[in-house]
Amino acid sequence: MKDNLKFMITKSITVKNLFIAIFSTLCFSAQATDYYLSANGNDNNSGTTSSSPWQSLNKLNSFNLQPGDNVLFRSGDTFYGGIKVNSSGSSGNPITYGAYGSGAKPIITGFNNITSWNNLGGNLWESTNAVSTLSTLQMVTINGVNTPMGRYPNASASYPFLPNFLYFQSHTGSGSGNTSITSSNLSGGNNWTGADVVVRTNSWTFDRETITSQSGNTLNYVGQSSGIIDNWGFFIQNDIKTLDVQNEWYYNPSTKKITVYSVGTPSNVQVASVETLFYLNSNIPTLTSTNINNLNFVGANTNAIWISGNLTFSVTNCNVSYSGQEGLLLYGGGIQSGTVNNNTFSNCGSSSIACSGSTNALTVTNNSLVGSGMISSYKPNDYSGGGIIISAPNSLVQYNSIDSSAYCGIQFSGNNIQIRNNFVNHSTMLRDDAGGIYTGYQNQTGKIIDGNIVLNSVGNTNGGGPGKELAAYGIFIDDFGCNISITNNTVANCSSAGINLHDTKNVTVNQNTAYSNGMPGWSDGQLFVQGDAGQFTSYMRSNSVTNNILFAKSTDQYSMSYYSDPSGNNDATSFGVFDYNYYAKPVNLLVPFTTDQDIAKGQMSLAQWRAATGGDANSQQSANAISDLNTIRFEYNATNQSKTIGLDANYIDVKGNNYNGSITLAPYSSAVLIRNGATTNLLPAVNVSDT
Repeated sequence: MKDNLKFMITKSITVKNLFIAIFSTLCFSAQATDYYLSANGNDNNSGTTSSSPWQSLNKLNSFNLQPGDNVLFRSGDTFYGGIKVNSSGSSGNPITYGAYGSGAKPIITGFNNITSWNNLGGNLWESTNAVSTLSTLQMVTINGVNTPMGRYPNASASYPFLPNFLYFQSHTGSGSGNTSITSSNLSGGNNWTGADVVVRTNSWTFDRETITSQSGNTLNYVGQSSGIIDNWGFFIQNDIKTLDVQNEWYYNPSTKKITVYSVGTPSNVQVASVETLFYLNSNIPTLTSTNINNLNFVGANTNAIWISGNLTFSVTNCNVSYSGQEGLLLYGGGIQSGTVNNNTFSNCGSSSIACSGSTNALTVTNNSLVGSGMISSYKPNDYSGGGIIISAPNSLVQYNSIDSSAYCGIQFSGNNIQIRNNFVNHSTMLRDDAGGIYTGYQNQTGKIIDGNIVLNSVGNTNGGGPGKELAAYGIFIDDFGCNISITNNTVANCSSAGINLHDTKNVTVNQNTAYSNGMPGWSDGQLFVQGDAGQFTSYMRSNSVTNNILFAKSTDQYSMSYYSDPSGNNDATSFGVFDYNYYAKPVNLLVPFTTDQDIAKGQMSLAQWRAATGGDANSQQSANAISDLNTIRFEYNATNQSKTIGLDANYIDVKGNNYNGSITLAPYSSAVLIRNGATTNLLPAVNVSDT
């Protein structure tokens, strides 16, 4: 009887709670309100109809929104300032920021137009008035062009994204304490005290610090996040003395005025005077939710969109451009899930999309990213600047187009992350030792890299030490990378290796095409395997490389390059499985491999590789030589629809398939073809005997 009574009471409470939850939801829905903003509105209006809209973001920021509310900006209008979210929706009842009416997406901007100037002489023009209230200025456009601050030396004519470098011959200190560099390149009598020095400390890091004093050719500063090496490069910025080339600029943090070098009165100068255009920090314990849709964010001094907290969110159909640092920064704090879909990002001073801290379950799809970290003011002690940086378990990155990234196109860390069907082009343009797609990290599982097309990882040795080689890879699995599936990808025309396996375990490389990657250097190869010693001794185990097309186009490229430190134990015999691959080097059939390991050294044929490693028993290599590189044709399809491409002759691929007049490529696939004319009469790839 007591048990029955207890059950009835429990059931009654449960039903009561259910009714309360339903009632609360209905109340939220009933109370949800649409608020309208227009450039022609009035902050004294009610804001609740399109005929009585508010005008300013200040009015919006002073108002406490409720779950389910919609904030709507009139299409075609421009709103200056930043949105600071002081309330948020609940789970199932997000607050949504969007647009109403027809026309272009509403613009949320931090740009000020500078129109009044004083002539200081010597082609230097100072703004008549303060242009910002901020202590730093990180985003300036002149005539619509993202323009870096003045730098010494000046920009390289052949590589305008960075200045030419000075080089230091000696240094003192390292780490976070007092540091100095001494350079015979410092001349002209300028004292750079108070300016910034940007030091390239290694292939992938630029450190920016304030010069505390100068003594002759020695610069002193406090900082340095990583060890530095003599004879590497540096440059100087953030000082009016650097201005000697058209449109270089300097911002005085005391007067808050900008000075521009110009042969005539400067025109069309815009400065970002708002730190963040959309700021959401949900620090309450209950789960909150916010949606941002169909808005245009332009001209943030730091971040266009900054999101943090115990929340879910979506950013969809937005344009983000001209941010001093990240376009979209997800700053952890317990983000439960998020959708970033169908947006464009351009001209971000650091990464276009980046997350850090406690973040989970992101879906990043159908976005277009151009110019990530290319014109940078350099965050202190920082080596970011990738297109997308994801450190969020259980995430999907798919159908994105990423072009022109200072560092990696896509960089990711965490369990159960899928990188699928992305087009990544022109990565590693400022920072080196990176890849179009990059990961590594220890003890992570469930990582998938599938169906991506990665082209033209560039690399940059400017400011590097003597003998510095390019290190720009297509797909780069770095130290301790493990439990990763790399399948159905295309990697082509990268300066270094197409796929780099650097101290990896349980990594599967299957059904990929790597074409024409590498220039002379030790990390050359369509596939480059590097096994180190020390902590990596005997680490490289249980890997698998099967069913790949590894096509070396030129005589100084290789299908595969394998290196094992002699002090370790990572030779190919313990690496894992090599089999059923196609090793193509038709310009030099004899040596598609190069290897430096205990079991074998130097260039070798497939037969020699088999004999040394015991692997690739069922693999094949090019059977016929060619002398004309123009007979080779590379085609790819970086869309989610099949694509038919017309051909000017009969062609054959390495598997012996013939194509007469056209080829149809499946979505996110590619083909390497050789013209199969009557005079060439190339045969398909065949098994090579061990004779």
